[in-house]
Amino acid sequence: MSFQVFLTRDTVRDLEELDETISASDSGDKADYVLSKIDTAMQRLCESPERSARPRELLALGVGEVDPIPDTVKQPL
Repeated sequence: MSFQVFLTRDTVRDLEELDETISASDSGDKADYVLSKIDTAMQRLCESPERSARPRELLALGVGEVDPIPDTVKQPL
């Protein structure tokens, strides 16, 4: 079974800034490489969401499941 990963608007903005920063300080090819690695990790998360790490702070509170963030947008990388 495949699941969907949704990115918040803030996350999309952060990824865009990451792309710009790496492109400016290194190269566009390096930025593409980094974003492709992030995209691959997201694809793996879609295929096996139980493999993702649970934040220690939430586990300490006894929270094992995290509800989806309501203000999300579906954006490809």
